[in-house]
Amino acid sequence: MFGTCCCAKVQEEAVSVGVVGPRGAYADESKSVAMSGATDQHSDDGVFTAMFSFDEHGQRLGMLLEQFSPEALFVANVDAVHTDTVIGKYNARALPGRQLCAGDYIISVGGLTGVAAIESLLTAGHVEVVVKRPTPFNISVAKKGLPLGLVLKYDELGRSLYVKAVEDGGAVQLAGADLEEGDRIVAV
Repeated sequence: MFGTCCCAKVQEEAVSVGVVGPRGAYADESKSVAMSGATDQHSDDGVFTAMFSFDEHGQRLGMLLEQFSPEALFVANVDAVHTDTVIGKYNARALPGRQLCAGDYIISVGGLTGVAAIESLLTAGHVEVVVKRPTPFNISVAKKGLPLGLVLKYDELGRSLYVKAVEDGGAVQLAGADLEEGDRIVAV
């Protein structure tokens, strides 16, 4: 289901990339903004807290998560068709700008991160989730005959490439591009 790719085979001499990343918003650094149901408090850094509730045992969650990074879960997809899911019901009552969207990062679930966060998300009846909106930016790299020097991971059902590493001596590293482990490439 997951794969690793080193972009050595890309032939173009210049590559422009659209990138998103949580950029400094992991659990130990995040500040929580209270949000439950239809109430809202503004957060300039794109971090907010959402309350998810499972109405019944076995209820579908309604989102696809990727966990390439131990610090955050990436929301790869949100099921917008089935409104009876946990996320569908949450999004129906959340204020605009506080609905869970594909591309968001889940920083913690009930104070837990990583695998423990996923387990908590799937087993809790009611759970507080800290969400971080991505920080989008663009980079352009002149390859100059070099490989890009990126180690990437992806999920077949996902919509982005996870930057696992930026290799020394590759075009990205030599160009000084602001691309780092944990970023996601969303467009080329």
